[in-house]
Amino acid sequence: MLDAEYMSNKFQKSLFRKFLEHCADFFLRPKHQLGETRIKVERAPEPSDVLWENLSYRTLQKVVRRIFTRLATFLVVICGFALIVLTYWGQVTIFNNF
Repeated sequence: MLDAEYMSNKFQKSLFRKFLEHCADFFLRPKHQLGETRIKVERAPEPSDVLWENLSYRTLQKVVRRIFTRLATFLVVICGFALIVLTYWGQVTIFNNF
């Protein structure tokens, strides 16, 4: 049976060791002085996962559509909130008149 304190200490030491290695790599052996460049690489999505028809849109079109969608969402939320407040106000007004 594994001791929880032992595992906790081992995990913390490994995190600390990884942190020190990262700092040493970053500060003591900078890659730009070695003539190397770090590139973040990710696996490409499967062709069936790509929406090919969306690739024809320019960045400006995407930004405009995002802004329009967010504004529309904001307006719907504000209208819903106003409807709830007006309903509450109407109920209080009717209740106080009786």
